[in-house]
Amino acid sequence: AAGKYGYINIAGATAIPFQYDWVSKFNNGLAKEKVNSKFGLIDIKGDTILNCEYDNIGDFSDSLAMVVQNGKVGYVNRHGDIVIPVKYEYSADLLAGGMFNDGLAKVQLYKRRGFIDTAGKVVIHFIYDDALPFKEGLAPVLSAKKWGYINRKGKTVIRNKYDYAANFSDSLARVTLKGQTGFID
Repeated sequence: AAGKYGYINIAGATAIPFQYDWVSKFNNGLAKEKVNSKFGLIDIKGDTILNCEYDNIGDFSDSLAMVVQNGKVGYVNRHGDIVIPVKYEYSADLLAGGMFNDGLAKVQLYKRRGFIDTAGKVVIHFIYDDALPFKEGLAPVLSAKKWGYINRKGKTVIRNKYDYAANFSDSLARVTLKGQTGFID
């Protein structure tokens, strides 16, 4: 069908019919598909894993992917089962930033940020104005207009004093304090 997407095999023959408005590349045997402005998931045989009923789908991390539906987010597993209910608030930065890192994902409720584990249990309560994902065991968090860092138990390990704080990478994090930008370890 004209303007539709599908997949071909290495010989150039149609492997999955050209019936989608958009498709992603396959990643570990699954691909995102879009039909009538809604997203779903298919496997490499073209079988539906998750019906096209979501406004968006994030990438898988820790075997879970965020799904967005009617302004709310939840998580599905690789079988298309909803394992964390679609109940958290959607915010555009959560689609990438809501992936699981170090076993935790940031989510939003009542316009506040917190973290859940892969079982959906709230591990760090919704007390932050903003948060970045965990990297190297720490997450930057914003509270009272200042950034600091918490550990996976929610304990503040670097107090909130920075105007900006980035994730740690190779044991260093970029921060801004009083107009000066540098690195902390």
